[in-house]
Amino acid sequence: MNIYPKLRYATIGGSIVTIQNHSEDNTQFIAMMETQGYEPMGLVYNLDGKIPTEHPQHPFDLVTALPATDQEAFDFVLYTLLRQGQRSVATGTSVCQYRNPIGLKCAVGHMIPDDQYNPELEGRTTSSEMVMDAIDHQFVDVNKWLLHDMQRAHDDTAYGHFKSDFIYNMKRTATNFNLEYKDA
Repeated sequence: MNIYPKLRYATIGGSIVTIQNHSEDNTQFIAMMETQGYEPMGLVYNLDGKIPTEHPQHPFDLVTALPATDQEAFDFVLYTLLRQGQRSVATGTSVCQYRNPIGLKCAVGHMIPDDQYNPELEGRTTSSEMVMDAIDHQFVDVNKWLLHDMQRAHDDTAYGHFKSDFIYNMKRTATNFNLEYKDA
């Protein structure tokens, strides 16, 4: 199964762009870029963040997929955290973090772009104004209660049982929000 849902937006070099089209296998997309002093152009990007060799002259930053709907947000968090395989916690503790020192991210942490992340977010709930401001500009269509519930699905996992607990929690979230849970 493809771990990348069909998405409508992405960030490239800190700019949000509209995805124009997906490849048949949904591993690449075309982004319309407008660069100062140049004509708008469509560039092909792989969803794994690598730029295909036919465009080495346009070295934009890592592409981060940004979900636009509740289902896309749910799929993105589900597959991203299953691939990560563990909770994002502060070193030597069980306290969850949006981003931890070794690069792990929690559910909402994956939805906060690098240029919006601030260490002061740590310890704040997903409903706090500071956290909401970091994600709102990208996810205007995503139910904020869903974000909170997915965060709880991450946080409410037992050490050593992340995958099974997280899957159980996300199935419950899917039911609560009338979303489809797709096995990874």
